[in-house]
Amino acid sequence: MMEAVESPHASSDPGTPGISPADLGRLRKRKFSTATSTDRSTRELGLMRDSGRSDTAQFVGSSSGIHFIRHVYLRLARKSATRPATPCAQATNDYVPGEDDQLLRRSSSRDGSEQDLWKENETTADLDNGSDHPSFEQLVDWSRSYFESWHPTLPFLGAPDVLALFEKVSQVGITGISHLDGSIVKSVLSISLADSRQGLPLSSPVPANLVFRTVEEAMFASQHALFRPASLKATQAAIGIQLFLISMLRLNSASRLGGLIVRMAFHLGLHRCPARFRFFHPGETQMRRRIFWCIYSLERFLCQSLGLPLDIRDDDIDVCFPGEERHGPQEPPDNRLLLFTSLAKHARIRGLILELRNKSISSRHDNAEQASYVQAELAKWSNEIHDLVDDHDGFSDGGPTESPAPSIRPNHRLYLLLLKHESTISLNRPMMTSDPLGATYAAALQECIFAAKSILSTLRKHTSQFKVQEDPGGDRLRQPMLWPSCTWAIWISAFVLIFAAVEGQLHLTVAQRYVESSKEILRHIAARNTSWPEYCLSAIDELTAAIKDLSTDADRSELSEPSHASGSQLFPEVYDDTSENSPSARTAQNSGPRYMADTGVTGIPPAGTVSQQKQPPNSAAESLAAKMQRRSGQSGARELQREETAFDQPLSRALAASSFASMPGSFMPSETVGEGQESMIWFDQLFANAFGAIDYPVLASAQFDPSVDPSWQ
Repeated sequence: MMEAVESPHASSDPGTPGISPADLGRLRKRKFSTATSTDRSTRELGLMRDSGRSDTAQFVGSSSGIHFIRHVYLRLARKSATRPATPCAQATNDYVPGEDDQLLRRSSSRDGSEQDLWKENETTADLDNGSDHPSFEQLVDWSRSYFESWHPTLPFLGAPDVLALFEKVSQVGITGISHLDGSIVKSVLSISLADSRQGLPLSSPVPANLVFRTVEEAMFASQHALFRPASLKATQAAIGIQLFLISMLRLNSASRLGGLIVRMAFHLGLHRCPARFRFFHPGETQMRRRIFWCIYSLERFLCQSLGLPLDIRDDDIDVCFPGEERHGPQEPPDNRLLLFTSLAKHARIRGLILELRNKSISSRHDNAEQASYVQAELAKWSNEIHDLVDDHDGFSDGGPTESPAPSIRPNHRLYLLLLKHESTISLNRPMMTSDPLGATYAAALQECIFAAKSILSTLRKHTSQFKVQEDPGGDRLRQPMLWPSCTWAIWISAFVLIFAAVEGQLHLTVAQRYVESSKEILRHIAARNTSWPEYCLSAIDELTAAIKDLSTDADRSELSEPSHASGSQLFPEVYDDTSENSPSARTAQNSGPRYMADTGVTGIPPAGTVSQQKQPPNSAAESLAAKMQRRSGQSGARELQREETAFDQPLSRALAASSFASMPGSFMPSETVGEGQESMIWFDQLFANAFGAIDYPVLASAQFDPSVDPSWQ
């Protein structure tokens, strides 16, 4: 068990802010503790949301990125202490993409579970009357997107089995097959119909009785798993429904269903390698293995996206990867499963990162040895997928014995590259909230900057390359971006680049260019008609608006102090894009209010009314590097006076009004703190206090007492 680490305010008087000399000495000793202990600078913390009712409080873990996102908002608020709050800022700074429970709380008219998911021109009246059934060819055409884009990545269904179901539906209709078979058919066609919004449209509308019309209908279709014995067919049907929910970014619903699926898998023994048991014939052995690794991959994705503990532990399974049998005769290589095998291996690495960086603090073993092992596994996986994602045009003159490189679709190649850079961010992001003077912080920040820029540039190139020429004003692609992690990757990448610009580690115009390109990609994903891409657009617009305010204030501060013009500027003067006709301004005027109207938030100011007030020079939230350079030309007495003045600046009203700043400043609450809030109170005090991390950088390595909430993740 890890030793308890007290909060900086644990032993001080509640009415006295700061830290005592005894506490400071103890913290210095802890900073130089043995290398085998957990590196306290790499800790991210989850968030327990207070909904006003104790029975509806919800937790989102640190692996979702919520800790870093709140840290970015905190840094922006400290740098713009007089910037007023807006309803958009208050409503969009606390969620992570895919939390559909939060959408339901705000009664979204767009994504409410009671609302029909499809437009009038996408479905038609039921074709299940008499002999009027859809033809086999129509069913194949309607399901083309699923088999081209989803089936190679998650082959939990047998394609011949699905085609046999299509043949039967064309003869007797959807009501003539079993409930389980009907759920499979509806899942496949529902996913394909949603895909058509981002890609090429379907040739004809789909009968309404062949798709899930609402989220409630999809969830209700999974009820069979609760009162029937577990079977492979029931598990396949449940996975199909779960995949449909994931494709629509309904991750909370998919996660709840996933818990049931994992238990069904355990009941069926899918976590044991089928090659060890002789009564499984080869076809069943392969299908059981495929189903398990699909369950495993989806479980890892959901746990990372929502910050949840792992459901399946690696030390409880012994299933071999496809094509890498260890318990029986080696199977002949099958290039069709190379992509699936690569994704299953990445899911394992995703779990390793979660256990390393985001596990419960009382059980987290985040040391250099473990970190090196995870980095090595990620590098090994990146080398293994190199042949799948690399352009082989320059290697076409190989020898006669050279085997041709396997070929995958462009959107699958994009997905692999996305996972590579996304994992780099997840692995290094926790260090970005540590001591900014440390080498660990600097290295992690540069790794994340490179990964974020790679994600956005790769997605932008894909968008421009596969744009549908026949739809110049639309957002359709011939190879659409369908995987739900695209939204999260764009969202976290934009925050990383904005954070780097705020800290002076990336030119502001460069960050602005990448962030602007991310908006075009999000508009393509938003064509699927889910609210989360527009939520991300609103959050990014709020960030860019804050950056513009800071840029303007920094320029004015430099003009008002010509004697210090030689110092480095955090925000260069070359950036000047405050025009209402700029792309960022247009998006900020349109996307933010549109999202807030969808989610039921009122009191949104008209477009263009966000006030920009001048920030006092030398704000307390200046980056350490810029502050040190400015101090070099000033006397010690004047600098002390300026520093005291800066620390007297209040937190911004946006910070005070938002949920993560409910306990700012220099006092402790008079009532008992709610469960899961202790660490964030200390976190806010650490940065909002005049005697905080800037005066005592050693505090960046201090943590709260994990015994207060040992289940914190």
